[in-house]
Amino acid sequence: MSPMVGDESPEVASVDAVAQEFGVALERPLGGRASANWLVVRGGDPLVLRRYSDVLELGPERLRQAIDWQVEVRTRVRRAGWPVAAAIGEPLRSDGAWWTLESWLPGAPAVMTPSQHADLIAQWQRIDGIAEDLGPQPHRLDHLAVLNDAEAARYLAQCENVQDREWLLTRLDQVLAGAQRVDWEASRRTLVHGDLARHNILWADGNLSGVLDFELATIDRRITEAIHVWRCRHDDVLLAYDQQVPLNDQEWRMLLIDWWALMLTLSLFQLRRGRQPRRWELDGLRRTSPLSDTLAHNL
Repeated sequence: MSPMVGDESPEVASVDAVAQEFGVALERPLGGRASANWLVVRGGDPLVLRRYSDVLELGPERLRQAIDWQVEVRTRVRRAGWPVAAAIGEPLRSDGAWWTLESWLPGAPAVMTPSQHADLIAQWQRIDGIAEDLGPQPHRLDHLAVLNDAEAARYLAQCENVQDREWLLTRLDQVLAGAQRVDWEASRRTLVHGDLARHNILWADGNLSGVLDFELATIDRRITEAIHVWRCRHDDVLLAYDQQVPLNDQEWRMLLIDWWALMLTLSLFQLRRGRQPRRWELDGLRRTSPLSDTLAHNL
């Protein structure tokens, strides 16, 4: 019997009911960010039960389309030789959420040197045959949406904290001015994982054993992947990446503008729904690094 059976928590009872529908037994929670995950067992084999969170408030039908796209991408990436989870059966709609059953990936996150991390990103971007014939993830967040939002300033001005509001409006002015000097087509399109951070990369016996969480994956400019790893924080990884696959002048120009635009777009997402921006976005707009200081000076 699963150690979770008998827990009176409504959430656990709901998960247990879904597990029964999939014909698996619950073992333990595995955590997650854009989704919640549980280790389950079927016939003695470990599997992963995943519950998707509708973080972009897409609704059931559009979220299912996004999930199907992620499954297709994972299938293609597996064919290319990468260790990613295989879908088992079809997604299930239950208890107001979408659920999937996936294969278990062994291993654990490990410390990577900047060079190792950069090499992994470069290898990922050499996966062939996906960006060429598969469009972006449906209904994904356009992180450059703020550039074309005529009401952006009005909504950002609704941030209640005075200092945060000043940062939002200042960054908006910088982004709008800097974007006029950017050729967004100067960075080739590739498969973007969207979060190739340490916690999503598993290793076993020194070998890559798993790449997790495709919720943010899409087809986009290759610099987008580097930006999502850099996050105005990991200068060493970005500089190591540039050593392996040098950035062109336009891509260097995109870095800060793209990062700030993402933080502003996420803030707009909240404010348009009557909510205040989260600290993650607000702190991301304030964050600086030696490299970001140089880039800001050259905007």
